[in-house]
Amino acid sequence: MTVRVATMVLLGVAFAVPAHAGIFSERQAGGVVVYSNVPKSSAADSLVRGARAVPAIGQGTRTAQAQPAGFPRISQADQQQRDADRKTILTEELDNEQQLLGRARAQGAPPDVQHRHLSNIAALKRELAAMH
Repeated sequence: MTVRVATMVLLGVAFAVPAHAGIFSERQAGGVVVYSNVPKSSAADSLVRGARAVPAIGQGTRTAQAQPAGFPRISQADQQQRDADRKTILTEELDNEQQLLGRARAQGAPPDVQHRHLSNIAALKRELAAMH
């Protein structure tokens, strides 16, 4: 039985196709670096060069995108209500994290626990600041 297993392993190694992948980068206007597995000289690279970089969260730059017919839309009033609800939830979460940090410090919690609360507080503040 071990001969059979060894034969199967040898056949598997002999017929294995090595995986070679390259990582290619291109610096676009504005200093944005686009990474791809397609070299710049290939025909498919025109698709990569034509793609626009996605802005970082909180930059607030949005581009109009074509949407299919029948795509669900909501009214501006509904969106404003959703945004207000989101702000309320984020504010409540921020208050909760600040209370948890205070308790953790009072109880002498380990530094990693306190650091986690500080990280959560910072993230919530960033989210709130990014809102209009």
